[in-house]
Amino acid sequence: MELNQLPVADLALGNQLLTPVTNPFYGVITSGALSGPTIPYGQLLRPFPEYTGVESVQPTEAFSSYNALALSANHRFSNGLQFLASFTWSKYLTDSEGPEGWTNGQAQSVRNWYDLSLEKSLMLDDIPRSLVLSYVYELPVGHGRKFAPSSKAVDAVIGGWQVAGVSNFKDGFPLSITDATNNTNSFGGNQRPNIAGNVGVSSPTIYEAFNTAAFTQPAPFTFGDAPRTMGYLRSQGTINSDVTLQKYWRLWSETSRLQLRAEFFNLFNRTQFFAPGSTFGTSTFGVIPGALPARSIQFGMKLYW
Repeated sequence: MELNQLPVADLALGNQLLTPVTNPFYGVITSGALSGPTIPYGQLLRPFPEYTGVESVQPTEAFSSYNALALSANHRFSNGLQFLASFTWSKYLTDSEGPEGWTNGQAQSVRNWYDLSLEKSLMLDDIPRSLVLSYVYELPVGHGRKFAPSSKAVDAVIGGWQVAGVSNFKDGFPLSITDATNNTNSFGGNQRPNIAGNVGVSSPTIYEAFNTAAFTQPAPFTFGDAPRTMGYLRSQGTINSDVTLQKYWRLWSETSRLQLRAEFFNLFNRTQFFAPGSTFGTSTFGVIPGALPARSIQFGMKLYW
């Protein structure tokens, strides 16, 4: 938390904040931004003018709220079948963000440290709807099973086959739009663009995932009105199935087995796009930079004894 931001009321001074004035710390501070003969007038209006930044580490200032409805259905293994279905419908609100750089670290940016209520919005890893299905099914054919239990030939060809998998259906993460140009001149605060129109597009592409023209540069000495995260503007959700097909052969004893596996990741080869660029004022704004790997297949064999 930045404790040395310029008081908000002083932003009304406008360009006067940037006017060079005599540096009272000249000769005392001998290195860094405050070592020259002049400094911007706004520096002298900061709570601690002799410092360029004063931070409180892990202050007890943040707020979070998580509410969810969780449903699950479980069929325990019987007759060769087992499955688990889990559905979560949730909403996760915060006014601060941890270091989730793997999603989008831009949500950590705070505009006005004197008013954290402006930052109240969805958590960056908010997933309002999540459905996960997992299952195992074994063909009821061959040794010890319902059909052809005593046929060695059937057991060798058809018996022992299993299919198992996990399927995920999830909403995407909310986007956090930041501004490449911080002209708040608040000596510690940050800026987000203004929203001037409908951010959605009827036919998104990898070159324009959302309406980039709906964002505009705020006036100098203002913070911008785009929220910290935007629940109505999200990265692509997840629709993915990983499946394993496997067969066991009994060998010289009841405990010895040979397993053959074929594993299919992203079975249906569905393109899973990365989140689009979300820094206003850059060439990558609204552009999707790539995608997760396509379908991958691997085979394996294992001997149990």
